[in-house]
Amino acid sequence: MKVRRGDLKARGNDLSGALKALSKLADDVENAIPGGDDNTVDSSDPKLADALKGLRESMSEVDQKWQALLATAGGGSADGGGADVVVTDQERLGFSQFLSNIGTAMLDTQRELDAQSLTYLQENSQNRHVLPSIFRLPKLSAEMKFALEKQDEKTVNLVFFKNQTMAKEMHQQSIKFDLVSAPPPPEAMAAIQAPVPDVTLVLRTAERKQVLDSGFAAKGDNALPADADPDRVVILGVEPQLGYIVMYAAKAGKNNVGVWLFSKDTFRGIYKFDQENDDAERFLRKFVSDLAAEQQSLLAKT
Repeated sequence: MKVRRGDLKARGNDLSGALKALSKLADDVENAIPGGDDNTVDSSDPKLADALKGLRESMSEVDQKWQALLATAGGGSADGGGADVVVTDQERLGFSQFLSNIGTAMLDTQRELDAQSLTYLQENSQNRHVLPSIFRLPKLSAEMKFALEKQDEKTVNLVFFKNQTMAKEMHQQSIKFDLVSAPPPPEAMAAIQAPVPDVTLVLRTAERKQVLDSGFAAKGDNALPADADPDRVVILGVEPQLGYIVMYAAKAGKNNVGVWLFSKDTFRGIYKFDQENDDAERFLRKFVSDLAAEQQSLLAKT
């Protein structure tokens, strides 16, 4: 296994810096904590506890730098072993992908539980001694051991150990977390459970007359064209009682296509009848013209 000299130098410098920081903390422990007249220090002194905490953190940093140097040098372990550690692409995993995989696994499991719950309820619907039950995953607790192989501003590569040598020779970290199943907020549930609007073609004479009269009586850009053929004015009713979508495309003229909304006794334009011609308008014109032709055929039969 060949090792780049520059990598060895960088890891060595990292270790040297960590050792110097540890040495300075150790030298400063006595000076940072004033003692009593008898030259003693109370073991419960908060300053002593803080100093020891700093030393522990610094020693952990030294250990990480030392393990990084060992791994860079070919995977030699701290007890003198010389086995190489080869990290393959299958043993690398982006941190975000790692968490995503855990979440996906929980969702897949819950979907399976939901399906099995439905089957359970159906099978026992006539068994009065069996209480109706559904099965949920309220929380998933996890702890993973991994090695910090590489860290930069954008990525953290995790190595999951597949053999004892690798676990021994690379500095181990761990992460603990809970993935919790939480109920959605009320507004989200309301949006999910809201009925999907039902759009139907309006063919009843009285209903069409009410919409058309309002359209022709509207003012300015909100009005239907005065010369519009009533049978070619497409009227779509939106249930439950949300109003009407009105569309019209004249047989001639480039820009003679429009869309209106009639709701709560108000008739207003959505897509102006004299808009400039473009690709979107040509598509709209064809759609409205085809729908108007179908509507005319149905009106002739009513």
